[in-house]
Amino acid sequence: MPVEVREARTAAEVEAAGRVTVAANAEFAPADPDGPFAASWARYLVEMADAAARAAQGVLLVAVEDGEVVGTVTLYLGPGSLQWRPGDAMFRLLAVDPAHRGRGIGHALFQACLDRARAAGKRRMALHTTEWMVTARAMYERAGFVREPEGDAELPGVTIIAYAADL
Repeated sequence: MPVEVREARTAAEVEAAGRVTVAANAEFAPADPDGPFAASWARYLVEMADAAARAAQGVLLVAVEDGEVVGTVTLYLGPGSLQWRPGDAMFRLLAVDPAHRGRGIGHALFQACLDRARAAGKRRMALHTTEWMVTARAMYERAGFVREPEGDAELPGVTIIAYAADL
């Protein structure tokens, strides 16, 4: 059965989306538990796990295979959804379960965000990432996203970098 990308339908899928997001980002945990990024990371872990909060603010998409959530992303289409330019669509926390990587699931979630934003009449898509998310950055750049430093954010120990593209 192929992977289906759609909105999360049940509380169990929302919870699974949070677990997948945490698992997918585990490789980026700070090596030094007392380093400058440790406190930011602890707050980020809580945010990653709380897919219900994201679903309440945006559209929580899941990639489902054989009844299992194997990927997720949150698409924000409304005002006040973390965009640095009013009117932009934005997505956050694109994540694929590490056991299911390399099969195009991340790309399918990314494409679903672009398609839904266009269908909603949005003219631009924005996103945040980090320097160490090399695979994600390469996918965004191949799709025509360009750096927009005015959307960057500084946290202790990390710079959150902004990209955007016209739709």
